[in-house]
Amino acid sequence: MSSPISAIALVLVLSCVSPEQKAELAAHDLRSWVATARMTADALAVGTVPQLYGRQVLDAALESRRRLAQRSEWNAIAPELRDSLQSSLRGLALALGQPADSVGVTP
Repeated sequence: MSSPISAIALVLVLSCVSPEQKAELAAHDLRSWVATARMTADALAVGTVPQLYGRQVLDAALESRRRLAQRSEWNAIAPELRDSLQSSLRGLALALGQPADSVGVTP
């Protein structure tokens, strides 16, 4: 069970993370979503995962991108990595039978 002291300790630890570390963590998250979107699109193409799972992955990836784009670390992420995420999300949308532009544009 989490205590208020544990929550305060976590906030203090996270506030001690340098901007460079925050940017690297954000880039790591993006690379993870790129891989997840690609693997999910591949699995959809061969029918090893249901459409519902693909839609859930796409929705979660879009939400994660939206939240990350609101943080200062977003601008520290290489544009090529942001473009890679956009491409992967478009591929996943297409695998789901949705138009590629349904994922919007990278902020």
